[in-house]
Amino acid sequence: MHLLYNVLALISFICIETIMECSPCEGLYFFEFVSCSASVVTGVLLLMFSLNLHARIPQINWNITDLVNTGLCTFFFFIASVVLAALNHKKGAEIAAVGDKDHSYLQSVS
Repeated sequence: MHLLYNVLALISFICIETIMECSPCEGLYFFEFVSCSASVVTGVLLLMFSLNLHARIPQINWNITDLVNTGLCTFFFFIASVVLAALNHKKGAEIAAVGDKDHSYLQSVS
C-alpha cells in the first residue's frame, strides 16, 4: 500500500512539473509542495519499514506514526486537489494530477 501511494504521489508530482506556465500559480505550487512532501515522508517510512529499521527505535509507536502520516497526506491531498481543480486552466497535466490524487485519496479511505 505504501509503495502504491508513493508511486501515485510521484506520478502526480511529475504531471504538475510538466506545466510550463500558469497565471495564478498558488494552487499549482501548493499541490506541488503537498505531492513532493508526501512522497518524501512516505518514502522514508517505506524505507524504514522495508529495512526493518523501525524495530531499532521502540520508543516511537510506528503504527500511530503511519496512521497520522496517511491521514495528513490524505487531508492535504484532498485540499490541494480541490484548490487545483478550482483554479486549473483545463490543461491535461493539471487534470491528470487532480484525477490521480483523487484515486489515491479513494484508495486510502477504503
